[in-house]
Formats: sequence, C-alpha cells, structure tokens
Amino acid sequence: LKKYGVILDQEARRKKILAILKDSARSEGASAEFNQALLETVTFLSESPVGFTGKFEKEYLELPVEVLESSMAKNQKIFLLKDGKGKALPAFVGILNGKHKDIALIRRTFEAILNAKLKDSMFFLREDLKIKLEERIDSLKGVVFQAKLGTMYDRTMRLQKLVRYVADLLGLAEEEKKKAELAALLCKTDLVTQMVKEFPDLQGIVGREYALSTGEDKEVCKAIYEHYLPKGPSDPLPAGNISSVLAIADKVDAITGFYAIGFIPTGSEDPYGTRRASLGLLKILSDRKYPVSLDDLLDKAFELYGGALSCDRAAVKSQIIAFQKERLKNILLDKKYKNDIIDSVLSPGIGRFDRLNKKLEDLSSIAQTKYLLEAAKVVERVSNILKGAKDFRESAAKIRPELFKEQLERDLWEIYEKSKEKIEERIDAGDYAGATKLYAEAFSSPIHLFFEKVVVNADDQALRTNRLALLKAIHAVYVDRAADLSKMELQ
Repeated sequence: LKKYGVILDQEARRKKILAILKDSARSEGASAEFNQALLETVTFLSESPVGFTGKFEKEYLELPVEVLESSMAKNQKIFLLKDGKGKALPAFVGILNGKHKDIALIRRTFEAILNAKLKDSMFFLREDLKIKLEERIDSLKGVVFQAKLGTMYDRTMRLQKLVRYVADLLGLAEEEKKKAELAALLCKTDLVTQMVKEFPDLQGIVGREYALSTGEDKEVCKAIYEHYLPKGPSDPLPAGNISSVLAIADKVDAITGFYAIGFIPTGSEDPYGTRRASLGLLKILSDRKYPVSLDDLLDKAFELYGGALSCDRAAVKSQIIAFQKERLKNILLDKKYKNDIIDSVLSPGIGRFDRLNKKLEDLSSIAQTKYLLEAAKVVERVSNILKGAKDFRESAAKIRPELFKEQLERDLWEIYEKSKEKIEERIDAGDYAGATKLYAEAFSSPIHLFFEKVVVNADDQALRTNRLALLKAIHAVYVDRAADLSKMELQ
C-alpha cells in the first residue's frame, strides 16, 4: 500500500491533509482555521491526499461566511480560506485522491462548479431579502412542527408567551422583555427562506444575517441564532439574557411536547433531539444560576399547549423531571461536585437553579463538620421510621398537640415550633450551611432521646399517626426545601 502511495493510518492521513491545508493557507495569507467536520469527512474520502488551491469571484464575498462554507462542504468537499478575523477570502483548498496530471484542468472545473453554486446562493440571498422576516410569520402556518403538535406558527405563538413568562421570572427590564418577545416571533421565520431550504443546517444563522441586514436590534439578531445553542457538549452557551431566555423557552416547549406525545429518548435513539435539548436547557439554567424552577417552566409549557395535548400531565411531568435529574447529575459531576452531595440535593427535587448551586456549594463546604453529621443522623433516623410506616398518609396527617401523652412528645413539639421559623429563614436567605447547623442544634439530642424513650408505632392508631405526623414535620422543615442528608456518605 505504501509503495502505491496509500496512507493506511487515518491519523497519518489527517495530519497529511492538515499540513496541505496549512501550506495553502500560508501561501494565500490566510489563517490556519478550517472546518473540522469537513476535515473528518475528507480524511475518509482520500487514501492518498493531494491538495490544490482555487479561486472564486469576489462578488460572492457578499454571502455570509457560513453560507460559503456550507456550500463548499456540501457540494464539493472543499475548504474556504479565511483571514485572521474569520472573514472569507476568495480562495479555497481542495483535496484530491492521488496525483493527477492536469491539476490546472481540475482546478478550473472546481472553480466553475463553485461559481455556479455561489451564483445560485446569491440569487437566494437577493430574493430572500425582498421579504422581511416579520412578513414571513404567517408563512409558518404552512410548516409543520410535528403532526400532533401543530405548525411552526403555533409554536412561535407559544414561544412568545413562554419567553415573556421566563423574562418575568428573571425580573428583566421591560425593554429586554420586548426584545426577547420580538426574537421569539422571528426566530423560526428563516425556515421559509430559500437559503435555509437549500442549506437546512444554516437555520438560525440565516435568520441572524437577514435580521441584521434589515436593521433589527443586534441583541434580537444574536438571539435568533443563539437560541439553538448549545447544539453539542462542546458548544458555547447563549450569551446574555435575551438569547438565554429564548433558548430556555424553545427547549422547554420542545421537551414538553415530545414527551406528551410519547417521543421519549431511549438508549441511542433520539430522533427529535430531546436529549440534546435537555442537556442544553440544564446547562443554561445551572451555569447562569437563574432563579427558575423546572416545575414552573413545565407547568407553563403545558398551559400554553392547551387542548393540543391529551395526556396525563402529572405523569408526563414526572417522567420529564426524572430524565432531567439524571442528565443534571452528570453535568454536576463534571463540575467536580461529589456524588453523594449531588444525590442529597437532588433527592427532594431540582428546585430553583440559583438555590441548587448554593446548596451544592454550602454542603460541600461543611462536609467535614460535626454538625452536618449530626443533622444527617437526624434525617436518616426519621426517614427510616417514615419509610417503615406503610399505613401513614402524610397528606391526611395533622399534628394534634392534645393527643401527646409523653412529656418528650411535648418537648419535641415545642422545639419544633421554636426552631421552624429560624430554619426556614436561613433557607429562604440561601444560607444552607446555617440552616443545617440550626437543624442539628435543635433536633440532634432531642430526636435520639425521643426514639429511645417513646414508641412511635404505638398500638393506638390515633397516637401512632400523631407521632408520625410530628416526625414528618421535623423531616420536612429541612429536607423538603434543602437536602436529604440521608443520601450522604458520612462516617
């Protein structure tokens, strides 16, 4: 194989192609940045790579860089050359398989085909720009989002309302809210342009460029593109609140709809990108530390779908949150939080993302303290008793002080009443370390003494239920709003 010029090793081929590209770029005064996806493709299309440089008409530099790159990669598998600022140069590099006698003829053929393709793209650009994006909104009524979930127009109307809801939760200024709503109205309109029909992978990019060309606000233009981010694990997140709010709304709407009609990702199957949307949503919410809860977002998304979704909403919502918890745990592990601390914080529910991060930080900072161990033992003992009480209905149980028979019951009830408000104040203030310390100081000794001296599962049904209700209240004051410390691996 080597004798006939075949490079068997794929990494060696990749290096050879990259060296050809860099040499060509240097000779043209271009940067050494290339389309990595195309490099991967070309590596497996050529066993004996040979390069050449070609030119195209300068008038086509009016096209967005992404359109030039997409056309070249899709139609001819050639590389656009760019300057150090990422601006397109009127030159490209092609990779052939094996040596050819008449490289000049091959170059001219590639150039002729490329110029013809770019002429088509210029036609699409000029025709598209005759109609503003806002004038295309009604055309979305002819684009199906999903057969059971309506059209892209329906989706756009939902997104506009969901964006306003999220913006309100974040407390954005009225001007930002209006920009986010406008971005929501325009973000899918490029789907009905000729350019996106030709290059579907450029949706969002085309919308951004067309919006810029017609003088839309720069933040609105950025959001039209960035609401698709992140598309993959290495992609950047949307920059700024307007882009982030639209990205959150877009992903929540899609996740809710697809789960509701039974399109749930399983194994490697994810035809509607629900797993990708989930990861993107969670990364934005956790990295930005927004004061938003997934429960509230899903409730609003269901409300906006209205009668279009005929499903058990509570069951679907539970499925979605369970899936998100697993994805979120992986994200948090990547951030180097310990597994048991993550389990402890996520066990009661995800909750608001600003509080989620604070819980993780606080519990991590006090992981070796004596009072955390004491609080964890209280939670663990109470949890075990409650789990074992099969006939105890939490919703129906109310604490009735008049039923207390033992002084230790009365003492524990008095401690609960004195401590409850103080613990809740610390939690409301986001001081989870302080809340943990107060919880340990209040209940560590009394709860152990109570279990030692008082029979919780008494024969008297009313007495047993009352004691379990007291324990449930003590458990809930911390665990339901902070963390289930029984999940922590403490010594």
